[in-house]
Amino acid sequence: MALSIQRIASTSATLVLLAVLCAAGAAYVLLNSLESGTQQQRAESGAHLLQVQVEALVASYKDSTRRLAARAAETGLLNDNKAVERAAFAGQFALALPQVLKLRLLPAGARDVDASSVPELSDVCLDLLDRSEKGQTIPDAELHLSATPSAHIDVSALVTDPADSKQVLGHVLLSLDPATLRSAFAAVKPGDGYAELRQVTPTGEALVIASGGDTNLKTGAAPVTRNITGTSWQLTY
Repeated sequence: MALSIQRIASTSATLVLLAVLCAAGAAYVLLNSLESGTQQQRAESGAHLLQVQVEALVASYKDSTRRLAARAAETGLLNDNKAVERAAFAGQFALALPQVLKLRLLPAGARDVDASSVPELSDVCLDLLDRSEKGQTIPDAELHLSATPSAHIDVSALVTDPADSKQVLGHVLLSLDPATLRSAFAAVKPGDGYAELRQVTPTGEALVIASGGDTNLKTGAAPVTRNITGTSWQLTY
């Protein structure tokens, strides 16, 4: 099992690296337009570059979570007598990817919060899993406990019975450090403008995930707004 976990971790790390390299290549290609284009063109180019980075990172972690869920199903890790194996599984992968704050394997129907862990397993985290378990469409990544010490981004995948894909056994819940995304926005220089990544809640509240650039430009309408695929996130530039 350890070998498979390391392979999954290595694949995920490679995908993350490729996402960063692709974004760097895009930055080089777009450099001329950023320097010589109009303000609108620069905003469009900058927003596109950040969108590529964010979507690639989300996709890489989502892919890893699905691989981990498949491995958990194959090895029966959600069986009642596999508590030790579940702990080893979670610990090895979390160590392999530093940006992963915590990896949890939770049985179907889990409803117990855990306020003692970092990050916390809160009602909003459990609600995400409940919606997934019921067959509802959930975001590929979702910010939870914003502006608290337990702020994190959850990425989840269903663990289903290998013999019956409709039978949900549980969930893999990957909790990421928001700094995973903040580093990309920190690269936005004041002269480039101001960029912000927000999660829009059902009530219309905008929770800031990451930002960068000239904060004096934060007020007013942003020239460019882009939706991040598979999430409730919006990128403004």
